[in-house]
Amino acid sequence: RPYKIAAILEVDSLGNAKVLTFNPSKDGGYNRRIRDMLAEIRFRPAVTRDGRPVLDTAVVTAEAR
Repeated sequence: RPYKIAAILEVDSLGNAKVLTFNPSKDGGYNRRIRDMLAEIRFRPAVTRDGRPVLDTAVVTAEAR
């Protein structure tokens, strides 16, 4: 049965992600791997109108089979 993940990440001004929350599976080991994978995602940081990078959040969804 597919596992659908939804995660909220904090993205710093350098584009690094910090996992704030995600819907866990029933497997603790799998959850650790998911958290590690999510933390490795790099983003283009959000910017102000004048182009200054700022802290923001991102929502990531995926389906694993």
